[in-house]
Amino acid sequence: MDMPNGTRSIVEMLQSIALTTLDAVNSTNLLPDIVSARKNKTGAVMDVKGRQYPIHPPLHLLAVGKAAGAMSAAMIDLLPIPFASGLVISKHHHLRGYDFGESITMMEGGHPISDMASVQAGEAAITFLESLEEEFNLIMLISGGGSALLSTPCDGINLKDMQTTSKALVRSGADILEINAVRKHIEKLKGGQLLRHTKARVVALMLSDVVGDHMDTIASGLTVPDSTTFWDAGRVVAKYGLQDALPKPVLERIQAGMDGLLAETPKENDPIFERAENIIVGSPSVAADYAKKAAEEKSYPCALVDDQITASVQETAERVFESIQTVRRRSHPLAAPCCLILAGEMTVQVNGPGLGGRNLHFALEMVEKLRGIACVAVVSVATDGSDGPTDAAGAVVTGDSYREAADAGLDPQIYVRDFDSYHFFDVMGSLLRVGPTGTNLCDVIIVLIDA
Repeated sequence: MDMPNGTRSIVEMLQSIALTTLDAVNSTNLLPDIVSARKNKTGAVMDVKGRQYPIHPPLHLLAVGKAAGAMSAAMIDLLPIPFASGLVISKHHHLRGYDFGESITMMEGGHPISDMASVQAGEAAITFLESLEEEFNLIMLISGGGSALLSTPCDGINLKDMQTTSKALVRSGADILEINAVRKHIEKLKGGQLLRHTKARVVALMLSDVVGDHMDTIASGLTVPDSTTFWDAGRVVAKYGLQDALPKPVLERIQAGMDGLLAETPKENDPIFERAENIIVGSPSVAADYAKKAAEEKSYPCALVDDQITASVQETAERVFESIQTVRRRSHPLAAPCCLILAGEMTVQVNGPGLGGRNLHFALEMVEKLRGIACVAVVSVATDGSDGPTDAAGAVVTGDSYREAADAGLDPQIYVRDFDSYHFFDVMGSLLRVGPTGTNLCDVIIVLIDA
């Protein structure tokens, strides 16, 4: 849609800052700043954030998550020892353009809801893991999205049960810690159980898409002790009233675990974890830092408002609006022109039939709040490039967005009610489509205030 020159200028600047941020946190750019390796007589020593990990042939690779392709490409370039075998599992269409050679198999699965390809990937992962001997080294590259991409339902639970459970949990408004508490107790690999399927020594590098960087929540904690129990899973079901929404086999398994009839997921004192090292190599705070750097390189003084957001999209929208008003009232330490940065993972309870994700719904909430305010633009971006089940990373909103919507015959409140943010911004021409980004570090909100 047509926009005034001043608005177009600030939108172009905002998009430039967002794209620069996403490029900086792409794993092919991020990992070389964090990981290095040097050869020695027995193999090599890998240095990760100042810690050394000896590795030797035969070296194997298992990469899981939306950033699996880019992380694998980076590690293949960084390590002086070639991988004898490997399995790379990512979201559909996220492995286009990659070729890791005959020794590494690539598979894709469904996200945010698992599909049959996810189950096949899970079965392939178990077969691969069980083939590795005790003297083997396994490099694991883990990023967000792994929970859906690597699906291994327990006996008696099928794919449809998993899909129904995931949809019910997402729509309930449960946060990621609560969602994963359930997932870990109805699948075979999550919650540290992956290590029960291999004898190899594991070094796992993780991109955190979880506020607080809880390792047992990233991709549902494949290689770390599980801090949750069947009782925690049961409490999630009760808290969100999911007794009638979840399939009978899922409810029966959780109840059997609560009754002590099933083995718990492995906890901190389990000896299997003596064979595993887990290191976080990227996080939401890292994404926020790169966004701040990108804005400052464009000569915008910048304030990091919060890099640990966990509030709802509505609460976050109100907070961002108040921060903008504080700057405009000249009550903020920064004066316009300036930039405000937030990062983390908002929550949203979906009650409508529409299409969208956290970032798009946040942007839709901002349309009316920014109505008529000049020289302000906001973008909220999913750093993995896809907000929820959409092909957009996020959307840009300005003080002109409300008027432009009215000119197009759109009522923002109807789209808010229907949770149909994607179609609203598609008509508006304000979607930010970037494709797979090679990373997954939650969400980043960037606010530019020019006057």
